[in-house]
Amino acid sequence: MGYHVIDPETNEKIHVKDWEVKYPGLDATCDVCNTEMYIRAEATSDKKPHFAHYPKRSNCPTILKNRKRYEDFAPTEIDRVNAENIKKTVLANLWGTFLKCQEIMETKLYESEFKSMIKKANERNIWLYKGLTMKYVPYILLVNYGVFPKADKRSKKVHFVFDAVISNFDDLWVESKVKQKIWRVYPDYENTIETVDIEWDECQYVKPYFINYITGIKEEAIQW
Repeated sequence: MGYHVIDPETNEKIHVKDWEVKYPGLDATCDVCNTEMYIRAEATSDKKPHFAHYPKRSNCPTILKNRKRYEDFAPTEIDRVNAENIKKTVLANLWGTFLKCQEIMETKLYESEFKSMIKKANERNIWLYKGLTMKYVPYILLVNYGVFPKADKRSKKVHFVFDAVISNFDDLWVESKVKQKIWRVYPDYENTIETVDIEWDECQYVKPYFINYITGIKEEAIQW
């Protein structure tokens, strides 16, 4: 789980070393799944002490094998009219959507990867979710895609997760108790996580070539 958790007194990040001093012998709580974590310190390993979930106690999506749940997410309530409007808006703001995804990732996102993200979103029909708005599109695209490997211009493998309580993507806007956050997870760094608030109020209009590259649609097209 990495080297930081949320301090229950200050609601700020606290390092594992500081936790040991301030809360000796006490478990921490995972910000994503709200289950207890302990400090793992292996005497025979070069790894530094870090927070970890108790085995078999958590289905936290920060654990790589548990993020497979997202592969089963599918719209239950369908709104085809909204889907067409969302797709047109994404198309008109494709470049801005790409830039927002890259901003959330906080490292290089390749255009070829974004193309695959759109393709996978189409395959899983994420546009059909009733109530879906542009605010959530970049975040769902990232979570829905899967794991982004380490690359020439990306120093760490990374994947993205939502609040562990969700059972479908539409819980993000239907269930008021769901945290409006997304987490970057670095599985090769003891599942270190970084928190990003879900917020997006405006788009930037597309570069004409980008529509054709991502979708194969000529720039004058207005629908997929």
